[in-house]
Amino acid sequence: MNVIEFTNSSAVSKVSIDAVESRVGVAFTYSPEKYYMFQCDNVDGFVESLNKTVSAEESVGKFISQLRKDGTLTAI
Repeated sequence: MNVIEFTNSSAVSKVSIDAVESRVGVAFTYSPEKYYMFQCDNVDGFVESLNKTVSAEESVGKFISQLRKDGTLTAI
């Protein structure tokens, strides 16, 4: 499992990625030790999009929110 920490995000503290189980965990800044787990059928695509979002200095919180809305991330 890989964990990516965000120091400049106002909403997302950390994202954990488990490619074997096809799961993504999101820890928000208000509770950085609690992960909300999501099923993600395309973990590689998620990581690629996340990297592009971070590189472009776009909002990680908005990115996660959009993926939840469009069904890419499904709460488990």
